[in-house]
Amino acid sequence: LLTIGTTAALLGINELQLSFSGTQAQKTLKTTETCTEEAYFKLKKNSSYATGSITLTDGSCGFSISGSGTDRTITASSTIDNFTRTITASTTLTSNPAGTAEGITIDEWGL
Repeated sequence: LLTIGTTAALLGINELQLSFSGTQAQKTLKTTETCTEEAYFKLKKNSSYATGSITLTDGSCGFSISGSGTDRTITASSTIDNFTRTITASTTLTSNPAGTAEGITIDEWGL
């Protein structure tokens, strides 16, 4: 009977740890997605924007923008506890015929 109780307690602890890990992994993903979107908007406002970071409730992240001409790559990364997530997004800058407005197209978004 003692063995059954101990096993049940250990299984309960294991399930709690798995649940916590899943939550932290999800927070890390959401933080990295937010960082990628921030880089996207920064690049849309200023085509020379190169690097930045943001702090959110669940954690912080950093991003860099590389490339030249119309082709750019956004790389964003965040770590919360022991979970790290990196997103790389390939983008193409565009402008209207008058050259008065910048646009941006996300060509690829990968984890």
